[in-house]
Amino acid sequence: WLFATFFRPLVADTLRAGDRPDLVCVTVPFPGTLPGALVFAGEAKRMWGRALPVAFGGGYVSTELRALRDPGIFSYADFLCYDAGFGALSAILEHLRTGADGFHKTIVFREGWLVVHGFEGADLERFQDDPRYETAASPRLAEWRAVDGRAIREVFPDYAGLDFSRYVRIVEGANPMHALWSDTKWLKARLSHGCYWRRCAFCDTTLEYIARFAPASPERLHAHLAAQADATGQHGVHFVDEALPVPHLVRFALENLRRGRPLSFWGNARLDRRLTLDACAVLAEGGLVGLSAGLEIATEKGLENTRKGITLEGAVASLAALKANGILVHAYLIYGWPGQGERDLIDSLEIVRQLFAAGLVDSAFWHRFILTLHSPIYAEWKAGQRPDLSVVEPEWTFGSNDL
Repeated sequence: WLFATFFRPLVADTLRAGDRPDLVCVTVPFPGTLPGALVFAGEAKRMWGRALPVAFGGGYVSTELRALRDPGIFSYADFLCYDAGFGALSAILEHLRTGADGFHKTIVFREGWLVVHGFEGADLERFQDDPRYETAASPRLAEWRAVDGRAIREVFPDYAGLDFSRYVRIVEGANPMHALWSDTKWLKARLSHGCYWRRCAFCDTTLEYIARFAPASPERLHAHLAAQADATGQHGVHFVDEALPVPHLVRFALENLRRGRPLSFWGNARLDRRLTLDACAVLAEGGLVGLSAGLEIATEKGLENTRKGITLEGAVASLAALKANGILVHAYLIYGWPGQGERDLIDSLEIVRQLFAAGLVDSAFWHRFILTLHSPIYAEWKAGQRPDLSVVEPEWTFGSNDL
């Protein structure tokens, strides 16, 4: 009903407002966005013909569709682009202009085969071992890899022409930290690609979106976002980093102060030791309004088991520094960790209760632990090092990350 009465007509109206594009790019960041992406692509092909080139990319594609065997998605998309995507898109545009083959980190469907282009290392080995795939040479692999590396540091989002009045604002509750996600319009940006820690036991550390840490210049990014704010009238920034690097965030705040504080901003960070009282004072004065952070299991044993790289005492000190400077805090938490006993679970609940009672967090959410295919803990289980795990691996045909 929702798609038939609301989303499909909305997409159709939006598409009718423009000329036929040379390429439609659809980002699919999360599983919940896949149905909308399919509807959008389907409407575009219905309106402008099956020959309209459509590329899918984003977090869902890069994490869930790395072992794709069911080609059904190619009824909607012509190209599946993986990881950062800049090299992939550059190669696709070159192909559309000249007919040249040799894509970068891209899968296409040709004559009954899933054809893989431009992958290396473990990805390439897996494809070569699977009879459902055909691997194709990418003679310009080094060139597209260089495009990717440069772009993740230097290419910033351009919101020119975006009608922010059509932004759907959803009020989920009175909690001010939760409101940042859905009840406010933001310029989305990224201070760094990947994670500078990239050691957490549960995380997708073998995938590029975590493993490839590459910070941008805070000063250059600020100049760009200040110009975007002037052009759009939107002065709030949501940093979508996996983990904001504190030194770069401080530099961004100082640049914001130097330019008269035109921006306010928030994002996700680790509760590492560099979030001191002095650093948080600079961040708050420089425009930081909130941070979300992974505490996961709020006990010393839990933090050690998840390999967060922080101590409970250090995390509390960071939270105290943030709250002393009026910065909102949301905590991510995990329950059901392999081998976690009742005592550890109760201790973690009690610590979180105390954090709320002391006013050190504004909101929190418990996620049930999910073993993923690209995590260190999965690799350890494969190597026979995790007797506390009992895993039944399904025969993947489509999404293949959550075990």
